Formats: sequence, structure tokens, C-alpha cells
Amino acid sequence: MRRTCLFLVVFLCVTMVVNAAISVYGLTCEQIDEPVGVDVACPRFSWKQHGTSRGIRQSAYQVIVADEPEKLDEGKADVWDSGKIVSDCSLLVPFGGKSLAAATAYYWKVRVCGKGACV
Repeated sequence: MRRTCLFLVVFLCVTMVVNAAISVYGLTCEQIDEPVGVDVACPRFSWKQHGTSRGIRQSAYQVIVADEPEKLDEGKADVWDSGKIVSDCSLLVPFGGKSLAAATAYYWKVRVCGKGACV
């Protein structure tokens, strides 16, 4: 049986504070912290959030993926941008972009909305 080519993808998990009310942490790709590589064509992203006030929860998210970490710092997603998704989901969110190249590093960031705008 012939084995298909594995997609080796490296993701830099970037955490950020979304405002004083909610913060994002514990980013994973395929349920792995800072994976060296994943062997799936459509990786899935997960994150945790913490509200500083009672009742603060995620109401929407945006995942961006780039081929250089500097692009993420500028808010640019040259590989994939999910756009704003109205959802409280933060577990196993699937990558929705074009096929990823093998043996290539990719970086991702998530923005979440709580009460107020996404930052």
C-alpha cells in the first residue's frame, strides 16, 4: 500500500489579549502545543479563553494564517483568513484555505470578540 505524502506544517501559536475583558491562551494545532509538524491536509485549531469579569464569553472569532510571523504582527493573512465567524466555538476549528505545502512553516493567530469589538 502506498502512503500519501505527509504535510509537514509548523505553527507558531500566538496568544493575545482581546481587551481588558477577555484573553486568549493555550493555542493548539491538532491538539498539540507548538507542533513541529502535522500530517493532515486540513489542520484544526483550538484555543482557550479567560474572561476577567463574570459572564464574559467569546461571541465570535477570526483565525488568520501566514507564512511569516511578521505578517501576523501586521494583521495580514497571506495564507488564510477565516473572516469574522459568529460562534462561541474554540475547539477543533478547521483550516479553510488552499492546500498547504509540505515541509513549510506556517504561523497562526486567533482574535476573539467578547462584549465589544474584536481587537
